[in-house]
Amino acid sequence: MKAVQYICVSVICGLFLTAGAVHASDKSDEITSKIRQAKLSEEQKLRLLQQQQQQKHKALLTSLPERVSDIPSLIKTAQIKSSEIPDPHWQQDGCIACHTKTQGQAAKSNLRSAADAEKFCQNCHSTEIKHSYVHPVGIEPSNKRMAQMQPAMKKIIKSNNGKIGCLTCHDMTLQCRLENRQKHENPKVLRGGPFIQRYKLCGECHSEDSYQRLNPHQQFNKTGEVLTEKCRICHSGSIDDLLEARSIDDVSFHASKNTEAMCWGCHQWKPHPGGQFSFFKNKKGPNHLVKPSANILANMEEVLEERGLLMPLEPGSGRVFCATCHNPHAKGIIKNPAAAYGADADKKLRAKPLCVICHAK
Repeated sequence: MKAVQYICVSVICGLFLTAGAVHASDKSDEITSKIRQAKLSEEQKLRLLQQQQQQKHKALLTSLPERVSDIPSLIKTAQIKSSEIPDPHWQQDGCIACHTKTQGQAAKSNLRSAADAEKFCQNCHSTEIKHSYVHPVGIEPSNKRMAQMQPAMKKIIKSNNGKIGCLTCHDMTLQCRLENRQKHENPKVLRGGPFIQRYKLCGECHSEDSYQRLNPHQQFNKTGEVLTEKCRICHSGSIDDLLEARSIDDVSFHASKNTEAMCWGCHQWKPHPGGQFSFFKNKKGPNHLVKPSANILANMEEVLEERGLLMPLEPGSGRVFCATCHNPHAKGIIKNPAAAYGADADKKLRAKPLCVICHAK
């Protein structure tokens, strides 16, 4: 038994000693070789094989910025999750995702897909999220729209065979400057931004008097039928499964992490809650979007048992997220009574007073 333990320790130590000089894929091959040579137990072999798989996966994720075009197939074959797609935007070394050169050398001449920007963007920004609030691409704007829009938009459309594309509204070159003001006030690199409200960009082409923003919280039509298109704004998966869901664990979101990003498109109070009020000594206010402590979790469990009120946490991370305190659904959508509180309440708050649900009085 001691000999087997010694071999196992030697294998693992050997791996760590060579970690700095050997590429991840080479290390995984080395593990396989050592597993074959060493007389290890099945449990020890399994641990080393798991280490091999982790190293291969890490190497795959590290390579993604330079192989963006492979992302859809990698997701389709379950080699990576959508939440693992690296975000190159506003990153100093992010140029390599769209260019074959790094910062300082990136230019139009070395774009990875200069001919079809939309197809390239969709490698990460999937077109599977289909609802009327996402502006269509590949269409020719009317003369009326062309006359109204800013010159920079017209120039982009003309260079795109007269059609609207991703770059019509998004100026990717803003990221090259890494200006703090643009990074924080215009993170979506909206052309002509920053705007006080994101929808103000729509006024560049559309009349603001006639433009009505889609309300995702209005989820029934006049005859009482569910407007399933509204479900698609936040959720993925089949509509039937969504309508039959009894728990937040039964549904999936387009934003698999940092789900508050889906809310901040319209509700731009940051930090929230509390940041806009003056009674906090720290003017920034508290950060509630964190994993609750054991005491807070105990309070939430007590409320669920005593009042039948569920305060859901973000799936996967277990963090507090917007829907912990606010119920974004219309009354009648949620079938689980414990999770249905707040649907018809002011600001859709799940309880009033709210703070004492989690915090001591």
